[in-house]
Amino acid sequence: MEYLIVLSLVILSGCFSGLTLGFFSLNLTGLKRKIKLGDVRAKKVYPIRKRGNLLLCTLLVGNVAVNSAAAIFLGEITSGLIAGIISTVLIVIFWEILPQDFFLAMHLP
Repeated sequence: MEYLIVLSLVILSGCFSGLTLGFFSLNLTGLKRKIKLGDVRAKKVYPIRKRGNLLLCTLLVGNVAVNSAAAIFLGEITSGLIAGIISTVLIVIFWEILPQDFFLAMHLP
């Protein structure tokens, strides 16, 4: 069961990391222009992106909470040192690099 929880936490953390990059790569002026041109997606995203400080705080707190929970569950599965190494590798590869690469690739034209 712990493995399923850690897997779920990996997915959630990847989403937080990717969403942070994805949302903050959107320019408010560009979104306003797209709304005037009738873009429905820009109309949905603009209210969220407009409150940038709240959005950033929410995404960062969520990401830290998920990473902390994953480290705790990994500590229950393995010893402290091994859990620390596994947690670091998972955070670097699956929670930071891959999600940001994916969300950045989705944003590029």
